[in-house]
Amino acid sequence: ARGDPNDRDAARFAFERALEISRAQREPRAEAAALANLGRLTTKSGQTREAISTLSQALAIFRRLDERVEAAKTLGQLGRLWARVGETDRARRALETAVAQLETLGHAAEAADFLTEFAPADDSPFHEASSATPAARRLPSRSSAAS
Repeated sequence: ARGDPNDRDAARFAFERALEISRAQREPRAEAAALANLGRLTTKSGQTREAISTLSQALAIFRRLDERVEAAKTLGQLGRLWARVGETDRARRALETAVAQLETLGHAAEAADFLTEFAPADDSPFHEASSATPAARRLPSRSSAAS
């Protein structure tokens, strides 16, 4: 079942084992992928600080390997997490950078996914200044979206 703790435990075990193997084999691409998977799983478990640490490690490796798409996606995920812990300036910079990089690299769907973080919503950490960001200015206004 979705959200089943046993499934998450099994996934964590598999990702941690993949991480061990990738490090033992000195395979940085596989290491970064395992870290990214662990970071996403940890995010779903609500362990935000641990997820930030794990995804930051993945980002560093993706950048070192010049894996630009994976680096941009990971940076976007970090932006969401930084917003969750109240680091809104850092989150905004990360999300704007991720969106710009993904657009440049031809990954519009992923860029659009991160753009939703800037949508004016009462529960968005960017609600107050969301219209001031370049990414938010590309979103349709509520009045034009309704017409």
